[in-house]
Amino acid sequence: MAIFTRIQTGLRNCATHLKNNYGKYLAKTAAVGALGLVGYDAHVYGLMTADSYSKSRDAKRLVKKATNTLYLDNPSAVTADMKDEILRIEAEQNTTTFFNKGIGYMKGFFRSLVYNAVPFALGVVTLLVSNKTICKIGGWGLVAYGAFKVVKDGFGKGAPRDLVHRYK
Repeated sequence: MAIFTRIQTGLRNCATHLKNNYGKYLAKTAAVGALGLVGYDAHVYGLMTADSYSKSRDAKRLVKKATNTLYLDNPSAVTADMKDEILRIEAEQNTTTFFNKGIGYMKGFFRSLVYNAVPFALGVVTLLVSNKTICKIGGWGLVAYGAFKVVKDGFGKGAPRDLVHRYK
């Protein structure tokens, strides 16, 4: 019977604690959601940047190697065949693509974190701070920023409309 009494007392204390700190936990939930959305956005942007970065770097590398095959310092069939073989080897290898994709992903990921600095900072502060008042302020800041983004980007209010003539 003592076990049931302890469980009942623990549940009562937990309910009282949640009732007194519900705003703090709601704010932390909003912070986790915001950080999840920012992280997903950064991941997708990192993937897109990885592809474009690696392809552009590979293209630049191959253009340089192909240009090298066009010119000879002196007329030599051996040197011409060597340059052509090096171009073929460079065109078939993919190790630099692997590393360039990693570099491009990191660039895109961190660039996206900079683009989303406001929700990222609000989410981190709200999640890591234990002060109830600061948590609530951060949570309300996240709600306000989310509402602003929905109105501005979702509904298009306040965004420039370049396709509409300004003197219409």
